[in-house]
Amino acid sequence: MIVEVWAAHPDPGLARLLSAAELARAERFRQAADRARSITGAALLRAYARSLGTAGVRRHCPGCGGQDHGRPEIDGAQVSLSHSGDWVLLAAAGVPVGVDVEAAPVDEAVASQLLAPGEDTADLARSWVRKEAVAKLTGTGLLRPLTGIRIDTGARGWTAELDGQAYAGCDLDLPVPAAVAAAAAEVEIRLHSPAQTRAELFPNAG
Repeated sequence: MIVEVWAAHPDPGLARLLSAAELARAERFRQAADRARSITGAALLRAYARSLGTAGVRRHCPGCGGQDHGRPEIDGAQVSLSHSGDWVLLAAAGVPVGVDVEAAPVDEAVASQLLAPGEDTADLARSWVRKEAVAKLTGTGLLRPLTGIRIDTGARGWTAELDGQAYAGCDLDLPVPAAVAAAAAEVEIRLHSPAQTRAELFPNAG
């Protein structure tokens, strides 16, 4: 299964491309860096939807039914969004997909809440983004312990198992830990660099 991943750096200037509701969502963040990441993520979603010729982006929270937050939905593709530090990532595929990036170090204290028995403790950040990607894919988020997701690494990526269901995953070639998971037997990543993303999704952004 091919998964397109669009990478971008936070750019508050993309705010001019957003709707009033998207701007309001970004303004809820007190820190400028958080607002910039929110703006860039919303702009990525909007630009990708436009590239597919769809009506736009919807959101739905399975917990409360709200439409001003929750997992983004686009006609014609399954999408997932993640941002941390200087990175904003959008993953898109024809099957449910999850993406996660983590620029900050992961504290060793989280190991007991992260790793299943027997899993490697050598790279907690890598384990974190892999399991978070699976959690986003399945829609469980942090509602269920990440220790319930078991990761097995192979020659062509990794696989995850949750509740007897297997998922394929792949780490992303970025300067920070990042990973994608999909409801498929195998994953092939097409990673668009920030420069490519800007040229392909925001050709008139300046």
